[in-house]
Amino acid sequence: MPSIDESCFGGAVTADADAVYWSTTQAIRAYSKHDGTVRTVVDLGGLANAPPLLAIGGGSIVWFDSLDAAFHAADRSGTTPSLPAALGATTLLRLDALNDPAPFSMLATSDRVYWLTFFGLHRLLTAGGKAHLLASRPQRTGHFFALATDGRNVYFTDGDASADGGSGALTLRSVAQ
Repeated sequence: MPSIDESCFGGAVTADADAVYWSTTQAIRAYSKHDGTVRTVVDLGGLANAPPLLAIGGGSIVWFDSLDAAFHAADRSGTTPSLPAALGATTLLRLDALNDPAPFSMLATSDRVYWLTFFGLHRLLTAGGKAHLLASRPQRTGHFFALATDGRNVYFTDGDASADGGSGALTLRSVAQ
């Protein structure tokens, strides 16, 4: 396995049949499972923090950058020009940092990106556009926890805190993809 001298603290990792992808403060890189080579998929140009969320969807690699509070996508088979020069071209959606909570879990399908905040499940086309709220919950007790897909549905867990401060209940919910 490769060893590269750059910070990946707080970064993310994901994989497909051909490669393992990871984010650092400098780049999103791919390690080929076939020949062991490492290539730069997206040159991030030295961010303060590595992107914390990374997902593969169709021919795209999608990441969330907490510094600019935005979702980005690039062709995972090529190399995107150095950012921030290419930042505008890769941006799918910029969140309103004051009103939109940051995501903590994300996945991508062939044409969509899904993410969870503590109180909402959201969807966005990988081509960009308007985000859609698919599920929400009151902000009084508990929150959403985990996210997965099987290609037909998106599953997420919804946890409620018990009134007496105990562990409460965890419910598995789903929405059609």
